Amino acid sequence: MEERPRILLVDDEQYIINALRRALIGEELEIYSTTNPHKAIELIDSTKFDVILCDQKMGGPQGIDILNYCRRISPDTIRILITGYADINVMMDAINKCHIHYFISKPWSNKELTNIINKSLLY
Repeated sequence: MEERPRILLVDDEQYIINALRRALIGEELEIYSTTNPHKAIELIDSTKFDVILCDQKMGGPQGIDILNYCRRISPDTIRILITGYADINVMMDAINKCHIHYFISKPWSNKELTNIINKSLLY
């Protein structure tokens, strides 16, 4: 039996997590999620994820902090930043420090979201 790819969704808003989960219905993924950035770090330490999709603006560690940590702990994990704020400094840090693979802006297109995730899993 083949394992399904694991994805971690991190956003401090539960309704965003719920919307992302709905967007991924029908995809062959094992979905983990948390609204707590500290819990996200614990999950990254304990579980091998194929993809992490992380919001930028959260209480506590920000998205780029979590994605940078993920890059150091699990460099093969596809890192995707999702945010509703277009801050050029955050984008530069996300690209230069976290080596993100994709950026998705809120609100997102479900089709674009699933295409990005499926495309990233092919590599």
